[in-house]
Amino acid sequence: MPERELVWLHPRVVRLAWDRFAAEHGVAGAPDPVRLNAALGRARSRLVMAGRRLGVADLAAEQAVAVMRLQPFPQGNAAMACLLTTLWLELNAVALRAPPLEKFTIFAALAAGRLNRAALAQWIRVRHLAAQPGVQSVVQVRLRGRVVQGIAAIRNPRPVPLQETASP
Repeated sequence: MPERELVWLHPRVVRLAWDRFAAEHGVAGAPDPVRLNAALGRARSRLVMAGRRLGVADLAAEQAVAVMRLQPFPQGNAAMACLLTTLWLELNAVALRAPPLEKFTIFAALAAGRLNRAALAQWIRVRHLAAQPGVQSVVQVRLRGRVVQGIAAIRNPRPVPLQETASP
């Protein structure tokens, strides 16, 4: 993922995104400004407190989890977490290309507590890698279903001609 200064979401931009979401879905009410600022600041706080370099995927996942936990919006917190995560990643030059149903499933699982921050960050990394030019497949290797050992992208593999054997 790119090495550059991070761009952070401003609460006014989030409020405009909420206003559009609310208008499209017929939702009334305004976000709680205290909870919204706390959710938006969570990734920055983690970056400062970590004492180590954190990746963009980790920070995006932290922000999404903060939105889900703090519930700053009267309704649609999972949808807004998805929207804000996608927007924040795009602002930071990270593509999160995934089918809408997949995004819905991931953020619904996050909202239900079936997906944690680390798993969300891993999904973001895999999706970003899959969106790179020339990548045809992404392989994620796990040992014993717990520890992610590595992710590999398969780029435009050359076809291997089949060796014909003479039949007897």
